[in-house]
Order: sequence, then C-alpha cells, then structure tokens
Amino acid sequence: MSFGKITHTPVGLADVLCDEYELKLRIENTACTVFKDYGYRMVQIPTFEYFDVYSVSTPTQAEHMFKFFDNDGRMLALRPDLTTSVARMAATKPAAGKLPLRISYCGSAFRNEENFSQARQREFTQVGVELIG
Repeated sequence: MSFGKITHTPVGLADVLCDEYELKLRIENTACTVFKDYGYRMVQIPTFEYFDVYSVSTPTQAEHMFKFFDNDGRMLALRPDLTTSVARMAATKPAAGKLPLRISYCGSAFRNEENFSQARQREFTQVGVELIG
C-alpha cells in the first residue's frame, strides 16, 4: 500500500499516540463511571445524520459542518456535537424510556472551522449528560 507523498494528517486532525490515548481513555472512563453513579445511562448515536437535524437546531453552526451526500442525493453531516443527536433520539425513540431520561454519551464530534488552534481541533471528543423531562 502506497501513501504517496502524504505523510501527515489533514489540518486540524491529529493522531493520538499510546500514552496520550491511555490517559484519554482513563478520563473518559472516570467521567462515565461518575455519570453512571448518578443514574445516567450510556447511549451511542450515529457519527453522521441528515444535515437538517443539525441545521434546524444549530443554524449558526451549519457553515462549519462537514457535509456530504448519500447515494440518494440527501445531504448528511458529521455530528458537530452530540447533544443535538441525543435530543433527536430521545424525541423519536419511544424505547429511550420514560421521563425523566438520564442519558450520558461519549464520542467524537467534528467541526470544519478555519480558525482553530491546538486546543480546538476539527475532531474532538465530547463527553456529557442530558437530563430530559
């Protein structure tokens, strides 16, 4: 397999090497344990959704989303945050449970911003909780 002359990641993306990745996992696991101790249950949401899910709820972020099209020509977007997808899931899936919902999550989010720094990458991890209802 040849990688040609490209020997680096795209701007705003980074490889996370062993020691840093292990630290990242420990932090995530600690947060998730605390969330669970307070009655929050983990969910997994898609990495991308229909663009409209995000453009309606966060229209100011629409220009900073990574967008692409599926085979049927529908616009999709990599999630710019996980909160919007969790809200969509809770609103559309009766199996999410009865209110109040205590939902926690951990995953990558993506923003296509031109003005970013080492502290603000185009791909980043978001860990959080949502109390719904």
